[in-house]
Amino acid sequence: MLNEYGGYLSALDRYKNTMPCPVTAAIVASATETARAEPLVFIEITRTSRSVESLTVQKVLARGYAVVAAQRPELAFEFLIEDSRRFMLRDFPGDGIDDTANLITAISVNWDDSGRKKLREAILSYSQYRSGVDVDEHRREWDREA
Repeated sequence: MLNEYGGYLSALDRYKNTMPCPVTAAIVASATETARAEPLVFIEITRTSRSVESLTVQKVLARGYAVVAAQRPELAFEFLIEDSRRFMLRDFPGDGIDDTANLITAISVNWDDSGRKKLREAILSYSQYRSGVDVDEHRREWDREA
């Protein structure tokens, strides 16, 4: 399903600790429980989903990789940096779930000092603007706040 879904799923964008749709809850539970029980199996079965152009799919994957990070933080880090848009997997306004922050937290608390240094460098080098675009001073400030 994650390989094919190209739509939007508002049930993932709601408030913390709520998921009103049973189907959505089942999909997320399936992803996170597979990631917990068999992290390498989760990575293998979701490999093709990593390239799906859907915020919904990327958010479900991020939730799985946050669980993977407990055992294999380097693999969760690879997922994070593979696509710079994964630094923006959160709900707007900010009263919802921030899947990026949850993923980064899971990686950082489970990785050694050299790994945390790589994570820090990746975060500091992130920009929401395309390379080659002239960014003025105010946008650079907004970019850092993102």
